[in-house]
Amino acid sequence: MTLALLFWGWRTNLWWFAVPMALLLDLSTLVRRKWDLREKDYCRIWDLCTLFSVGGAVYLYSSGTTPASAFLFFQWMPIFLFPMALGQAYGSGENLKTRVFSWFLRKRAAASEPINVSWFFLALCCVAAGAANLRDPWFYIGVVILAGLSLSGARPSRFSFHAWATCFVFASLLGYFAHGQIHQLQGYLEQKTAEAFSRFMRKEFDPAEMRTTMGQIGNQKQSSRIVLRVNAVEGPVPSLLRSASYTTFQDATWRVVRGDFSPLPTESDTTTWNLPNTNRTPSLVQIACYPPPRRAVLALPNGAARILNAPVNAVETNRLGTARVLEAPGLLSYRVHFDEQRSFDGEPDNADFEIPTREWSLITDIAKQLGLSKLSDDEKRTAIVNYFEKNFRYTTDLPASRSRSRGKTPLTIFLKETHAGHCEYFATAATLLLRAAHIPARYATGYSVQERHNDTYFVRDRHAHAWSLYFENGSWHDLDATPAGWGALEQKEASLFEPVRDLFSGIWYRFSLWRWNADKSWINSAVLFSVAGAGALLSWRLFFRKRTPGDSSLPKKRQIGADSELFLIEKALARKKLHRSPHETFRQWFQRLRHSLPAEQLEKIEPILVMHYKYRFDPGSLTGAERMQLKTSAREWLR
Repeated sequence: MTLALLFWGWRTNLWWFAVPMALLLDLSTLVRRKWDLREKDYCRIWDLCTLFSVGGAVYLYSSGTTPASAFLFFQWMPIFLFPMALGQAYGSGENLKTRVFSWFLRKRAAASEPINVSWFFLALCCVAAGAANLRDPWFYIGVVILAGLSLSGARPSRFSFHAWATCFVFASLLGYFAHGQIHQLQGYLEQKTAEAFSRFMRKEFDPAEMRTTMGQIGNQKQSSRIVLRVNAVEGPVPSLLRSASYTTFQDATWRVVRGDFSPLPTESDTTTWNLPNTNRTPSLVQIACYPPPRRAVLALPNGAARILNAPVNAVETNRLGTARVLEAPGLLSYRVHFDEQRSFDGEPDNADFEIPTREWSLITDIAKQLGLSKLSDDEKRTAIVNYFEKNFRYTTDLPASRSRSRGKTPLTIFLKETHAGHCEYFATAATLLLRAAHIPARYATGYSVQERHNDTYFVRDRHAHAWSLYFENGSWHDLDATPAGWGALEQKEASLFEPVRDLFSGIWYRFSLWRWNADKSWINSAVLFSVAGAGALLSWRLFFRKRTPGDSSLPKKRQIGADSELFLIEKALARKKLHRSPHETFRQWFQRLRHSLPAEQLEKIEPILVMHYKYRFDPGSLTGAERMQLKTSAREWLR
């Protein structure tokens, strides 16, 4: 166990714990006096280990992100369970039974077998070392070495060391190869599972590419899950929150040209981030969301200038006005200063005027029908919005079309045949019409803010929206060509259980606010003081008990039978390399040796064995004459 602890300390960089723990266990082999720990004492030690584990879990959960806390919890497990290993090392160990580890079995006083926690603690150190998640071959090499050293002591005597070592090396190489194949299988299954369940999960915004559902048939309605909570702090609440914008359209997919991200500077409080090319504005809104832990795209109002109360590792932006955060907490409740008349997006370029070849003729024809070339920029935008408002309808339930099989694009079918679709159709068509009218335009995705509950706006998954951006007077502005009332249509199809789901969502939101934003230092202090107090109480109960004299000396009643002469026979056979395995009884051992010992010796051993069992387990039935016969017969057998 000493090497296992040092291996664990090396992999997790917890040397300050590993080295003293290893020394304490090593010293137990040199100490002649042992503590007379009863079964109740071991129960108390296990209860203390449980208290350490629960306290550590609470402490880690309240002070970090869930994945990181889980890894740290497993890394610290040897510390939490070390008192039990220490109790076995310095105690007699005979009263350590399996029921010690179960409150249910203790209450029932069920029969229980002795247990050696060394193997369990060795495995625990390996698991904790693996939780460090260092992706190199040294972990497997270390585990193989520890397993080899541990199992070599339990090698059956009928197998030579060379044969055993050969089998062990072969099994280790086979395990390494199998591990690689299992890892590949895991990746394949994860990919297929993600593909199977992606349609039922919240759609994340990819800042590099947006695959629209244009052309897909069936009901495209999203869930009613609350993904954002928006509150006005100063000024109005924005009607749209943008997550990303795109420039190039092809085959129902919008993509980004030159969308590299660059980090933003932070102020001294490390939670305030200043966006480029904007001024501080009086309008202020608060947004709460549950971002992915590693990398998440923020939902921001157009013209965002400053992000406050964002305790993240970094904030990055690109020239298309997309902002993403790195290493965010489980709940991110941030504030944004914004001015919808001034955006931090980059200047337009040629990509903001491009119209795909397959839609070129149709888009230019519609632009001519609307007479966009003869109108001012304001009149062009009004004409485009009115065109969709009067001639098209909003729907998320799209039927199959034969035109698709004849090579027509989904956008062509929408503009010429169905005149019905969801926001992605309207935003795409409006963006391309703006470009046909010589107005720089981009495709934007995000959320519509429309459902108010008291002072808070609920933004649901079904409020995910797409619209257009146009450039005017040195800034980008929103243009929503989707017919008005689309939100009310989706609200009518909401589930009857939506209020119940909102109730549980509110409870979880309040808990998340407390967990990620409240001051929880008192919880950590309470946990530490509770664990320390329980440890001090248990130490007083254990270490102020009367010690037993001598080296592992036990009460007299447990010494009966320990001086049986059968143990002399066992030592003599061990010197001949005929060892008895720890799990074997004497009878099983002698049956295994029937090919190694003469038949005469095996016949003489049977009466000795019977008298030994009497002396060892039922001393009251053994007469004085039988005791002398046991001694005499064993000595004659040894001659």
